[in-house]
Amino acid sequence: MLELISRGYEYEGLDISSTMLDFAREKAATAGFNPSFHLADFIDFELEQRADFIYIMLGSLYVNSTTELLSHFHCVERALKRGGGLYFLDWCVDFSPLDYTQDRWVMRRGGTTVATHYITRLHNAAEQLYTEEITFTIKDGLQRRRLVHRGLRRAIFPPRIHPGRHKTAQIRIYRLVERLELAPTLDEQGGQRESCVPSPFCGACR
Repeated sequence: MLELISRGYEYEGLDISSTMLDFAREKAATAGFNPSFHLADFIDFELEQRADFIYIMLGSLYVNSTTELLSHFHCVERALKRGGGLYFLDWCVDFSPLDYTQDRWVMRRGGTTVATHYITRLHNAAEQLYTEEITFTIKDGLQRRRLVHRGLRRAIFPPRIHPGRHKTAQIRIYRLVERLELAPTLDEQGGQRESCVPSPFCGACR
């Protein structure tokens, strides 16, 4: 967010969490910026002005059905200028079945340690629905807390994000890969590369 604004982009941030938006406003204000923020769901949103590109970070494209995924693409199509692009992190897309997957990692800063455990299990094969659970174990000095989130989500496999499948041909879809270099679109391997900078949540720029 801050990097994009400092480079002269007009920035609008969308998030379903008011707490996240408050954090972003404070972060921008501390740096002397005043971008626009909207409390909105990425499967049902509108922008007053069309954007040059929209990007999604940290696996924040969560849908529970194909209908919601299509709704997201249609919202993006309405929000983009002609020829605009949708950028997303690889984590938003599932490249293998989620029948039973898990991952663990630990982060430390100062005297605080956060251990994370992420696990998925198949819920409904026909609907491609999976249950996911993420557990945070936080140790801060003598204090210890455990936070758990469980929910359902629909897997998003690469064929599902091909714009031609959903009659959203005006959307050019890119993926942000390692080191946040932009790979070509999924169906235009000879496309020109551009550059982008990450943000802690979804953003629209123009």
